[in-house]
Parts: sequence; C-alpha cells; structure tokens
Amino acid sequence: MFSNQRDLYRQRLRPIVTELDLPSSRKRQIDRNLLYAAGQSQANAAWSQSWSMRLNIIMLVFGIIVSALIVVQHSQQVNELALETPIFWVLIIFSLLNNIATGTQQLFNFSDVAKTHDEAFAKMDTIAWSYFMNTGDFEGLSHEEGFSLFAKK
Repeated sequence: MFSNQRDLYRQRLRPIVTELDLPSSRKRQIDRNLLYAAGQSQANAAWSQSWSMRLNIIMLVFGIIVSALIVVQHSQQVNELALETPIFWVLIIFSLLNNIATGTQQLFNFSDVAKTHDEAFAKMDTIAWSYFMNTGDFEGLSHEEGFSLFAKK
C-alpha cells in the first residue's frame, strides 16, 4: 500500500511520463513539477488536518474541564475547604485556553484549508490524466504539440 498521495501519484504517473514522446529534459521537468506539486499539496493538507484535530481536541477537553469546574465551584464541600479562589483561577485559565483554541481554529479554519489542498490535488490529478490520456483538445496531437497547447490553456 502507498504511504501517501505523493507515492500513489508517483506510481501512477511516472510510467506515463517516461513513455511520452518528449525530450528527456522535458520529461524530468514534468515529473519533478507534478510530483513536487502533489507532495506539497499532500503535506499542506496533512499539516492543516493535524492542527485542526489538535485544536478540536483541546476545545473538547478544556470545554469539559470548564464545565466540571463550574459544577465543582458551586458545591458545598468547596466552600468548606476554602477552595473557591484556586478553582476560580483554574477555571479562568482553562476558559481562556479554550477561547484561544476556538479563536485560532476559527481564524485559520484549518479543516477547510486541508479540504482546499485535497481539492487542489484532485484537480491537478484530473488535469494531468486528461492530458496524458490525450482526450478532448489533445487528441491527434503529438505529445510535444499537445503539451504546448495544454500549457497555454
């Protein structure tokens, strides 16, 4: 199985690129550019997704802690043990951390960024396959002619 999208992309497209009727320098350039773009897109999506998950976990955990501390703060035993002030400050700190995580998630919208990178990868994959399979406007052209037309579009 493939470890990531870049490996999958390399496995699928490298044989096609090597069979193109283009100079070897152009083949290397196509191969390098497609693999680099695929790798960057995949890396950016993974990075954004990991930060989205981290922030969501932080918001969930801190939200639970804040809710529990509110309940504990109003219990009779806390009044008897004089723990109101320490619980109050812990509650404030966790509440602020939760708000920071929520604000960061909303500001940077990491989950949508990850989707955007995944969509960019999918679009790049579709465009590359449409060219390499010589469909549509590229049918009947040599790879050299087709690539020039493809690049202009």
